Amino acid sequence: MLFRSASLPDGRSLITGGRTATGAIATVHYFESDGRLTSAAPMLRPRANHICVALQDGTVLVAGGIDASNHKLSDAELFHPDTNTWTPTGSLQTARQRASAARLKNGVVVVAGGELADASASAVEVYDPATGRFERPAGLFAAARTGHAMVALEDGRVLIAGGYENQRVVDYIDVYDPEHGTFPAGRMSEPRANFAA
Repeated sequence: MLFRSASLPDGRSLITGGRTATGAIATVHYFESDGRLTSAAPMLRPRANHICVALQDGTVLVAGGIDASNHKLSDAELFHPDTNTWTPTGSLQTARQRASAARLKNGVVVVAGGELADASASAVEVYDPATGRFERPAGLFAAARTGHAMVALEDGRVLIAGGYENQRVVDYIDVYDPEHGTFPAGRMSEPRANFAA
């Protein structure tokens, strides 16, 4: 599954990008509440394995991933459902694919891990919709990882669990706290990757 989706306030889901036999695509569809797929404007560039997050104002952020030539991307764009258009926004500080992302209660998006070059990443970046910029906060994961699960918690922090540290499946749990950065927070009962939270 190389495409990504985000749930919109009107009950639809926006399905973005992905890959065909010829490489990454820019195609975008709505998954309607009645089960139909309808077309939306294509992204500004083809991408797969990117992040896709609905923002508080109803726009959708996509960033990173790989292009049609399998090059890792750092650029980002915003989809505006009201006008069916895409506009560029600030770029990730590090090109990456297969990262995870979660939106905090304050509207900020946390992007964690992923794959840089041929290795897993331990870096966290934060996108602020007010500035349109990605920043790198203090703190790194206990281990570099991809294929991990990530979920925003009710208290405003983000839980990051499991995944691959390069080729090894890990059991680490980290918590990203907007006030204190990222820190280790224990271990799962067994290592796991490619799961959901």
